Amino acid sequence: MAGVKLSLGEVEGLCKKAARGAGLPWGLAEEAGFAARWLSAHGFDGAGLVLADLEMGGQSLSLGVALADAPEAGTIPAAEVPLLLAPFAALVARRQPCTLTLPDERFNFAADGAVSHVSTGGAFSFAFGLTDGGNPLSRRTRPTVSEATLQRLTELAARTYAPATEASRLAGAGAGLSDND
Repeated sequence: MAGVKLSLGEVEGLCKKAARGAGLPWGLAEEAGFAARWLSAHGFDGAGLVLADLEMGGQSLSLGVALADAPEAGTIPAAEVPLLLAPFAALVARRQPCTLTLPDERFNFAADGAVSHVSTGGAFSFAFGLTDGGNPLSRRTRPTVSEATLQRLTELAARTYAPATEASRLAGAGAGLSDND
């Protein structure tokens, strides 16, 4: 896959800024950065998944935050970007091991941070405790982000920047009127 290798911190920061540029509030934007970093660290296209959700209004991120804030066993609402629920299930697992079932995948989350892919999935559901078996997810430190995803996230992030104007320079932005370094 052609793309750009970024650090996990770069993925997190870019997705947080893009979420703000897409109109999400600060708290949810920070969660978008967290989700992108977690997914990228576990071998998924975290930046691409966050971008897909941002372009649909951030519904899956909101569901993930609700899951982490008040976890309840049973059926959970369907998410447009299901994998975005996984980082938030990992947060719940810090308190109690759990299993997240998505349409295409099922994951076990252990209290020690270990995550394993168990099966092909089923209905959207969340349960406390672990199911049998599973293959541990790999860990990565330098995910590859496609150039198209990187460009779109950068465009969204740019919406948060103040325009460079004469008035802003006079007010002290940048080097002002005297750039003497």
